[in-house]
Amino acid sequence: MPDNPDNPDDDMIIPLFPPAPEVAEGDYVTLQSSHQRFNDRRKYFILDEARKPVEVDMMTWAVWFSTDKKSLAHDEGNGWSVSSIFLGFDYAPLGKVRLMFETLYVFEGNCDVARFETVDDCLGYHQDMVGQMVERVQ
Repeated sequence: MPDNPDNPDDDMIIPLFPPAPEVAEGDYVTLQSSHQRFNDRRKYFILDEARKPVEVDMMTWAVWFSTDKKSLAHDEGNGWSVSSIFLGFDYAPLGKVRLMFETLYVFEGNCDVARFETVDDCLGYHQDMVGQMVERVQ
């Protein structure tokens, strides 16, 4: 008999997560979320002097990323802004192309973002967007 008489299909509900393991006093269980497993495989990158991504350990990345070196370009005008940065991660980890550079533009409260494989592509798009923003406000 179903637990809930208002829902006759109640006994057909399949739990999303398995029950927690039984743990005896003094035992320890290590649980790892999918987010933690992803972070264990995450690769960290900084930019070298030629603005090419170089893989580094997490601590080197954290120190480098706390600086302003990740900012590539920023322009703004009356009601718009365009900002380009190095992301420090590959935002297409399942793809064949590494997307580590990003340009964000904001125009009259609306925004959009584009990601790129190379710094040159990112900065080229940045300049194109600045040109479009200047034309729109004239």
